[in-house]
Amino acid sequence: MNMYSKLILVSLFTGSLLFLTATSHAGVGHHAHEHKSSVGEPAKGREVTKIITVTMLDSMKYVFDQPLDLYEGDVVRFIVTNKGVIPHEFSIGDSEEQKKHAEMMRNNPSMSHEDGNTVSLGAGETGELVWRFKAGEKVVFACNIPGHFEAGMHKMAAVFPLSREKILPDSEMNEKHDHSTHKH
Repeated sequence: MNMYSKLILVSLFTGSLLFLTATSHAGVGHHAHEHKSSVGEPAKGREVTKIITVTMLDSMKYVFDQPLDLYEGDVVRFIVTNKGVIPHEFSIGDSEEQKKHAEMMRNNPSMSHEDGNTVSLGAGETGELVWRFKAGEKVVFACNIPGHFEAGMHKMAAVFPLSREKILPDSEMNEKHDHSTHKH
């Protein structure tokens, strides 16, 4: 076998290993961009209805720039910044999904994410997730790097069904509907 043939075989072998590693990594819980959850799914940036800025701190806290007032169908762009000096992640899911993700991270502590529901960030980095919320289960925002969730790096929020009040509260409806200009 000449040197050229050996080089081709090594290249094919290396490519096969890379493919197998990538596909087996996906099989152990690395989520795809099409990740659907009981609390929603990734969405397109052009559909955004709300922007929320999230700061991740080494004190194992998330700081949201506004209350998590979430409704069915809201498409939120989360702009997430790691203000710490150690890596953190921001993951969206229900309680059961976060438990599975935490187990996967315990088995693969150096795993990094850039998925539809999770972003991993090093010190000083900023990333984004765009998520369409679905009512039902409580949504859990979590850092599943081993020890971080347990130290308090998580937040739970309700996602409310879309209601008439979300569209236009009665108080606003009465203010905008002036009965003096017409009769019923």
